[in-house]
Amino acid sequence: MFIRGSKESPNFSLFQVVPDNSVSILWQLPQYVVVTFAEMLFAISAQEFAYTQAPRSMKSVVFSLYLLTVALGDCIIIAIAALNVFKDLAIQNLVYAGGMFIVITIFMVLSIFYKYKHYDEEDVEENENVQKEDNFLES
Repeated sequence: MFIRGSKESPNFSLFQVVPDNSVSILWQLPQYVVVTFAEMLFAISAQEFAYTQAPRSMKSVVFSLYLLTVALGDCIIIAIAALNVFKDLAIQNLVYAGGMFIVITIFMVLSIFYKYKHYDEEDVEENENVQKEDNFLES
């Protein structure tokens, strides 16, 4: 906005560099819905993995480490946005996609060599052994 003229009779001029946006903001709604459902499914899978693959005494620690990695990832995104590392938004999104591809590749390799643990069955067997010992000591 530019103001020309004198104090008594100012002349206001508005110069627009880009045209008005003709795309509705409601087009963002499907993307937010998809991302929300993906986040819910991922969080549920992470909780299930943390609670089934960790020993009873470590379940809270394992899940808190998962939440810590989520927080660190969010901090990295905030730092990149605050430092304005990329001048072009398309390049920034391509770098994020490349990073996700690298992480997915690492997870795929790790999943090939992962041995599934059955802590719940060991806990049941351990409780049965303790009960047998208690019964033996009582008799």
